[in-house]
Amino acid sequence: MLVLIVGYGFFKDKNVSITTKTLVLNSTPSQVYSILSKPEECRKWSSLFKSDKEIEFKFESNKIHWRLKETDSWSILSISKTTFPTELRYQISINGDQHNTMDWKLIPAGKDTELECTFKLELPWYFSFFKESFEVKMNESLEKNILGFKTYFETRPTSIEAV
Repeated sequence: MLVLIVGYGFFKDKNVSITTKTLVLNSTPSQVYSILSKPEECRKWSSLFKSDKEIEFKFESNKIHWRLKETDSWSILSISKTTFPTELRYQISINGDQHNTMDWKLIPAGKDTELECTFKLELPWYFSFFKESFEVKMNESLEKNILGFKTYFETRPTSIEAV
């Protein structure tokens, strides 16, 4: 019985969950939500879509399909508008496997918005040997991604609304 329990624990998928936060200056949760919920905007700031090779895109109302030009399989980022204007979820499918999620929380902070992102990744059992080093690399990638959004949001041109 003990062998069965140990074996199950060893071969069970290992999940990684990483959270990072930043403060988006001079923003409201509605403004941040608006940018995060548009596929065309995601393409401009997310590190998912940065590559030295040419990437092909297709857009739907809540999805981005992308692939490297020389490949056949498409990856998909699906955006679920969970709770306006405080929560969103990105689900990422790579080569047909939907195994990554990014949960976004937007918290008012005076005239700014605190942006929190939790990245969850399901890893096959054989990655359990590398889980700690993988978590470090994924944490760096998530921090780079959330800072990419912050920079994009804070430096984009804004339109002045008529009163």
